[in-house]
Amino acid sequence: MLVQNISNTQNFQGNINILKNNMSVELQKTLAKTTKKIDLTGKAYSLNIQNEPNGDFVSIIASNNSMKSEKKYTVLVHRLSQTTDVLKEAVQDAMNNYERLYPPTFKDKCKIALNKLGKKIFDVLTDE
Repeated sequence: MLVQNISNTQNFQGNINILKNNMSVELQKTLAKTTKKIDLTGKAYSLNIQNEPNGDFVSIIASNNSMKSEKKYTVLVHRLSQTTDVLKEAVQDAMNNYERLYPPTFKDKCKIALNKLGKKIFDVLTDE
């Protein structure tokens, strides 16, 4: 039973959320191509990408996974410059500046290490 509890705590993984409201199909394809190779495994933040209501900007928000915190960094990309290269650079800029402004705390590092350890223990115990 203890192993099951350890494996259920593995939700401390960053992910990429693309909110497709007011977003063209072409922009969705460009964002999917841009974010395909980005790995946020073990990161203490997620990326939320959305089209602003007026449609002039795409906002790329790197924010803490917990909703209690106000830690976030936003990059806006104007619709005239929404190419794959510019969007890739904007995503990297959001990630780098978030990590620079909000370095992982000791608690975050411990959660990541314990999640990795729990996964390894679970894999060993369930290996046949």
